[in-house]
Amino acid sequence: MAESSYKKQILFSGLLTICMIIPAVMAELLLLQSQAPPLLLLGGSLLLAACLLWGILLEIRRLRSLRRTAQILEDICAINPDYALDEDFIHMGLVEQLNYILTSKIHDAQEEYESTLLAKQAELFALQSQINPHFLYNTLDSIRGQAVTDGAAEIAETIEALSNLFKYNISRKETLIPLRLEIDNLIYYMKIQKYRFLDKISLVLDIEDNDNSLLNTKIPKLTLQPIIENAICHGLEPKLEKGTIKIRVFVVGDILRITVADDGVGMDEETLLRIKKSLYSRTPEPPEKKSSHGIALHNANRRIQQCFGPNYGLNIYSTKMIGTRVELSFPYGKESYNDGHGTVQMRKN
Repeated sequence: MAESSYKKQILFSGLLTICMIIPAVMAELLLLQSQAPPLLLLGGSLLLAACLLWGILLEIRRLRSLRRTAQILEDICAINPDYALDEDFIHMGLVEQLNYILTSKIHDAQEEYESTLLAKQAELFALQSQINPHFLYNTLDSIRGQAVTDGAAEIAETIEALSNLFKYNISRKETLIPLRLEIDNLIYYMKIQKYRFLDKISLVLDIEDNDNSLLNTKIPKLTLQPIIENAICHGLEPKLEKGTIKIRVFVVGDILRITVADDGVGMDEETLLRIKKSLYSRTPEPPEKKSSHGIALHNANRRIQQCFGPNYGLNIYSTKMIGTRVELSFPYGKESYNDGHGTVQMRKN
């Protein structure tokens, strides 16, 4: 956008305003001339002249302010040429252009903040991973060995599941994990929950995978476990009868879909709407309203979208005293993802 374009707009605006003031003043002078005595006419003329001068000075001051604003916009467009190429931006007024630029800058700052936050989280994870986990694994293996010696097979299996769960959570550093490993981790997790709840909660897997391509598809690590925890804590644990969690994995076109459904106590419409709203916000629910339910789903949705984009993520459906269903979507096939250090190409295995 040329600087002369701004100047022409400002000049035209100023001339138009002055041209509107002068005829009004002249009309008042003519009216006074025809109706007032000479002395009053002189005083009225001076007063109108002073008003005219004051109006012109105010208009000049406004024009100077507009020119300063125009110069700021020129400098911004010089630094960011994309604005000058935007047809919608070119046809906006000065105030609209400033608002557009400010909104864009705020959005860019938010994106930069989130990227910085992800980098800090990755740095913290790297520092935490430096803690040697072998002491924990060896301790658990020792307890498991003692349980086997004492004939406590169920305790031995539970400790083995716990050890595998820790290894998956602590030892694996990848951002994206094959779905098969996520499923294996869930099986270990459910073994521990089975020991806790006995036979009250059962897990059913329905995986439509003929060539193992679904199980080789990569998803963000620890996406499913928090959702299963929610189903148990908020859906099945409050239920008096036995409950079931069913996980279904299937493909629709180029999208991998995973549904996690439970037949627990469900939730009321108000709670459901609040959680759905939090899914699409930049931050979880405020402290006075938040629950682990909403935070876990919000974080899972954000992680999926940060890796694969806004076309993927999760939705939640629930009916009071019937159950809750969470639907997750991931790219299936060639796709790019953001691992926190740039864009990486991923192919279906």
